[in-house]
Amino acid sequence: MVIPTYNRRERLRRCLTALFACRTEGLAVDVRVVDDGSTDGTEQLIAELSEGAPPTFRLFYHRQERLGPAEARNLGVRAADTDLVLFTDDDCLPEREWLRSLAQSDWAERAGSVSGKIVSPEGGNWVARYCRHVHYNEFPRRDRPPRVVPFANTANCAYLRSAFLELGGFEPLFSRVGYEDVDLSRRLMLLGYRLTYQPEAVVEHHHRESPRSLYRAYWKRGYASTLLQLLWHSPLRVSWSRVAGEVWHLSGAPLRMLFLPLDARDYVEQGVPLDEAIRFAWLYWLCRVGRSCGSVTMCLRLLAGRQSRERQCPMPAYSGRLPRALREARQAYAALQPGEHAGPSRRRRRRLSLSQDPEPN
Repeated sequence: MVIPTYNRRERLRRCLTALFACRTEGLAVDVRVVDDGSTDGTEQLIAELSEGAPPTFRLFYHRQERLGPAEARNLGVRAADTDLVLFTDDDCLPEREWLRSLAQSDWAERAGSVSGKIVSPEGGNWVARYCRHVHYNEFPRRDRPPRVVPFANTANCAYLRSAFLELGGFEPLFSRVGYEDVDLSRRLMLLGYRLTYQPEAVVEHHHRESPRSLYRAYWKRGYASTLLQLLWHSPLRVSWSRVAGEVWHLSGAPLRMLFLPLDARDYVEQGVPLDEAIRFAWLYWLCRVGRSCGSVTMCLRLLAGRQSRERQCPMPAYSGRLPRALREARQAYAALQPGEHAGPSRRRRRRLSLSQDPEPN
């Protein structure tokens, strides 16, 4: 399995401690921690934990210099020699049955990946409570059990290593902003593989705990979702229309501050205390602004010629129309788009909601 990390020494310690507590009967697990240029003593931590690792685990340390988590995962997969490759993040805590549930899932009939369930932790400060309220890190949505998962979320999934390498791994264009897992999942289905779901493979994914980090996460979402559109659809049409729409939204952002009391009232109706409802409404506004700013930045860089959209991982060759699995996955993915956010009231959600997109790293 592969865990990318950057300057999260203590979170990584908690992640590996939870991982070593997983049941491994019948399994031999190679854990490859890929350090993306940390300066907080991560290498010393791995050396320390290696000595006390259970006998069924082998802990390996790899290092690269600030290329991003997608490239870190690619490095880890290339170094591995197993048939299956599992992924999680350094801010996740696997439950005891996680390893066995993913490894012993049904890998027959062209199953290329298996995704597990991601849940939110209790507690934390008011920013973390907001994230929990809007199901920020949860996968899949708790209110709609998946018939087919829209993508394999790298916080909790496993891939056939042969299929992963056949596609060239994660696209480096997404490495610093996320959504590389959505792109790879779509390319995987073009090869005729299925994305499957194992609800018994559970990890707990910790939330952002400051407005700045949450804003940055949504900035990345806006940037990465626009890049994803540009790679899978018509570039110029998408870029110009997206810039126009997002600039229009940003121009009205100061005015929408006046509606924060209405948004706060909606949160109160959902059971949020009044003092936190006001904060939640402000965070909702902040995240929407961050998403728009990221989207505009991506488009402007492309239109100015400073952002390449040339793939380093080529699209797989396929003939005829897209396979049914890919069409179903797109429908499931579209179901997680605006209108499903647990924010303002149903009437106002259509205009103000944030999408339930995959979590970028």
